[in-house]
Amino acid sequence: MKVMLEEHLEEMNNKLRSILEGTGGSLHIEEFLYLQKFIQGRGDLIETMLLMAHHVQLEILVAIKTGIQAFLHPSVTIPQSRLVEVFLYKRCQNIAC
Repeated sequence: MKVMLEEHLEEMNNKLRSILEGTGGSLHIEEFLYLQKFIQGRGDLIETMLLMAHHVQLEILVAIKTGIQAFLHPSVTIPQSRLVEVFLYKRCQNIAC
């Protein structure tokens, strides 16, 4: 995974959170569906690669793949290994699981 500055990751996190809130109407829906399709088509997002990712990158990927905004919430902290399991459908997508 590409190394990114913390401020860029936070900016991406906030932008994705606003897209998932749906306040931008159909444009945000189209953007989100494009991102989901792009993520699903990536064959290189395997367990070892995901475990090396920055935690915020992984939260963003999981939120895109699942469509669940809660993975981006600043007060929710989920261990990296669990995020990888959710991304790979090895664990329930419900944050309470």
